[in-house]
Amino acid sequence: MFVGLQSIKFLRFPSFTYKQYEINKKAGFFCWWFHFPDYYAMIVLSRLSVTRKLQIVLAVALSSLLLVGFFGVSQTTGVTSRTDAITQRWMPMALQAQGISQLAATVRNREFAYILVRYDQREQVLPALQNSIAEMNERIKSFGKLPLENAERQTYERVVAAWRDYLALSARIQDEVDNASPNAARAIIMQDSAKSFELFTAALDELSKSSQTRASQAGDDAAGVAKRALWLIGMVVTVAIAMAAGLMTLVSRSITGPLSRAVDLAQTVARGDLTRQIVANGDDETARLVRSLSQMSEHLRQLIGEVRDGVESVNTASREIAAGNLDLSSRTENVAFSVQQTAARVEHLGEAASQSTRTALEVNTLSQNASTAAERGGEIVSRVVTNMADIVAASHKIGEITAVIDGIAFQTNILALNAAVEAARAGEQGRGFAVVASEVRSLAQRSAGAAKEIKELIESSVQRVEAGSELVTQAGRAMNDIVASVQRVGTLIGEIASSAEEQQRELLQVHGAVEQIDQTTQQNAALVEESASAAASLRDQADRLAQLVSVFRVSAV
Repeated sequence: MFVGLQSIKFLRFPSFTYKQYEINKKAGFFCWWFHFPDYYAMIVLSRLSVTRKLQIVLAVALSSLLLVGFFGVSQTTGVTSRTDAITQRWMPMALQAQGISQLAATVRNREFAYILVRYDQREQVLPALQNSIAEMNERIKSFGKLPLENAERQTYERVVAAWRDYLALSARIQDEVDNASPNAARAIIMQDSAKSFELFTAALDELSKSSQTRASQAGDDAAGVAKRALWLIGMVVTVAIAMAAGLMTLVSRSITGPLSRAVDLAQTVARGDLTRQIVANGDDETARLVRSLSQMSEHLRQLIGEVRDGVESVNTASREIAAGNLDLSSRTENVAFSVQQTAARVEHLGEAASQSTRTALEVNTLSQNASTAAERGGEIVSRVVTNMADIVAASHKIGEITAVIDGIAFQTNILALNAAVEAARAGEQGRGFAVVASEVRSLAQRSAGAAKEIKELIESSVQRVEAGSELVTQAGRAMNDIVASVQRVGTLIGEIASSAEEQQRELLQVHGAVEQIDQTTQQNAALVEESASAAASLRDQADRLAQLVSVFRVSAV
């Protein structure tokens, strides 16, 4: 079958070569119609998955086991039915027949004992005899309840009839003994009773022998059934083994054939030959594996071709990268030098900004001090204005007092005139009073003149105080304006100082950024050098890769 399978393989499996076909043809094994079932089985198996194939093999094996089990159970059932007939029917019949026979002998012996013992001992023997007879009756009845066939039933009826006759004779014997006729009892037991007992035992022996014969036949039948069961089971097992072996061989070929082709393809690819083509038929896992390997070989062939093109591109690109890295290295060095100069200038600018910040802070401090002094001056001017207002009020009050004094002097002058008039009227007697009135009038005139002068001075002083108060008020306003201006200047100087500090911080950040740019530029220069060396290494590796890829064959020679 295997040769036929190999001879027909070229129809479906490309791994079969024409040389194999010629060898098989010359050997005379090319009869594909003879091996067509094998070929058709391989076709069917190639369309099944490996799991399904294994399931089929397992199903065949399980079916064989079930068939063997069925035959075994059926034959075991036959053997069991026969052994059941032996154990439940014939053997109990034989055993009961033997028991009845033994019990009958006991009854017979006790009857002899009942006749032979003395009269005073008969009461001791009689219960045992009666019990034996009662047990004998029960056993015979229970034997009749067994499943007996017709012949056995007839024999049983003869046993029952013989036992009845024997019991009747046994009753006569007991009557004779009770009637004090032992000789007559002996005659009965030795003659009629003996014949009846022989008939009973003969029928019982016949029944026992029949049971034993039937049991022996059932045992022989069971042995025959067991032998036939062994023969049938052996035949079924042989057929099942043959079927399982054949199916396992087909399944093994359907699995190992594609796997062998897959191994050949893998070894060919491992040697670098990618021109090998292989075609797989079927839908099982092995066929899919072969197709996957074939697709892998095709994709690998395309990939190697693309890798070769890529290696050439990498060589060209690596050379261009190397040239570009050299140019970039020189430019990076120039940039690094410019960045260093910029960093130095930014550092000087930062120092100048720091000095400006310190100066602005000092000016801010001075402006704050000036603002504080101006505020104190403003407070003093405010107090001066308040004092001038108080002086003006006091001057007005003094003017009022002077007006009162002037009024008093005027009234005093009038009174002095009146007194002079009255003194003139009085004549000589009023002369002294006239002198006093004249003095008072003179004093009143002097007081009025002094009050007038004081009033003029007070008015002049009030005018000057009012003018001074106005000037002080204007000075207070000017001082407030000065304080506001100083505060505004302080605010502006504070903002200038804050801006200067912010500029200083930004310059510091710029300086740090320039230093970082300097470091980055230096690192870039180092990276450019490393990139140049990496490009050179890449070019060398590309050359090495081109040498390695040249091992693969992607087109047939």
